[in-house]
Formats: sequence, C-alpha cells, structure tokens
Amino acid sequence: MDENKEPNFDENTKFSLKGTSEFLKNSARIHVAEQKAELYEKKCTKIQKRLSIIVCIMFLSVVLNVYTIRSNIKTQNNLYEAISKQEELKKEIKSLETKNTKANKKIKELEKPLDFYYSYAAIVTANAGEKYHRYDCQYVRGRDFYIYNIHLAESYGYEPCSVCWD
Repeated sequence: MDENKEPNFDENTKFSLKGTSEFLKNSARIHVAEQKAELYEKKCTKIQKRLSIIVCIMFLSVVLNVYTIRSNIKTQNNLYEAISKQEELKKEIKSLETKNTKANKKIKELEKPLDFYYSYAAIVTANAGEKYHRYDCQYVRGRDFYIYNIHLAESYGYEPCSVCWD
C-alpha cells in the first residue's frame, strides 16, 4: 500500500471517524477545562489559606487592641485616683502647715515665760533636802515640791543642785 495514498472508507466508517474526532476534541476540551478547574481550585485554596491567616492576624490585632485599651483605662483610673489622693494630701499638708504655724506662734509666746521660769525659779522638795533644783531634775520627779525664786531659796539656806544647775 502506498503511504501517500488516502485510504478508501465507506460512509459508516467516515461517520464513525468523524464522531471519534469530535469525541477526542471534546475530551481534550474537557481535559483542559478540568486542568483549569484544578488550577483554579489550587489558587482558591491558596487564597483561602492566606485569607485565614489574614483573618487570624486581624482577630489577634483586635484582641490585643481591646486588651491595650482596657489596660489604658485601668491606668487612667489609677491616675485619676492618684490625682485625687494627691489633692487630699495637699489639703492635709496645708492644714498641718496651718497647725504648725499656730503651734510655732504658741511656742514663741511661751518662750519668754519659760526662760523667766528657767532662770529664776527654784524647786525645793517638800520632804527634805538642802538643794534647789530645776523642773527636769531627776531628784524632783515623783515627789511633792515647792517653787521659790532663787533668792528666797538661798535665803532659806538651799544651795543649787550639782546635777541640774551646772
């Protein structure tokens, strides 16, 4: 048989070959469509994975922002409480400063009488003794006493105590 020569087919064979040719073309189209669908599915899967990651990141970001906001609110509340406490302490300091000023005035008022008393008063114990003392002397504590001026105590024969009148 000559290879360049066309084979001789009857009508049924031609129809059968024509149908087979259509079938092969359709099979090829289906195969290409399936490949495209498979590629599309792979792309969709990649996109879904990326979207899942993005959604997770966004969720974590929202959670972190909520936590940060709550933490900031607590810090702000603590700050307001500290400021309030500071204001209370400022008022208390002002009150104590006023009391301190009054106390210092009272001390100034009492210094002159105290200096006078300390310079001219002599304490003599009631029970016995030959010495006169100052009010803070150990020999006066817990005993009955009289208070004289120094000249009167010396005129009665009392002498200054060597412990408190140095």
